[in-house]
Amino acid sequence: MSGTAVRADPVACWERLESRSPSVELVHTRARHEPWILTDTAGGPFEQDGWRDGESIREWMSGRFREELSRRSLPHLIVTGAHKDRMAAATGAINALISEGWSFSDPLTPLVHQ
Repeated sequence: MSGTAVRADPVACWERLESRSPSVELVHTRARHEPWILTDTAGGPFEQDGWRDGESIREWMSGRFREELSRRSLPHLIVTGAHKDRMAAATGAINALISEGWSFSDPLTPLVHQ
């Protein structure tokens, strides 16, 4: 799951503001949702790549992503186990998605605030 995706922004917003943002939520509801791949934190060491917020909030963020995926009934897969097992599960899910083909949704347009 990309923490930079519009779909992940509600969780990032919650982390930083400790509340939901109606505008962020609205954009989120308008975006198309493909299956998410979330890696389980158990058994996978944390690696700082300069983008992640930090190991100290890793478990919390992972839990929030799980909660949001479930709360919103979004399609998702949680990959677990050894690296090779995680990669096999993720690759299988991606290959299945690609084999279905895809179409583009209408672009998001600015909302008119009243």
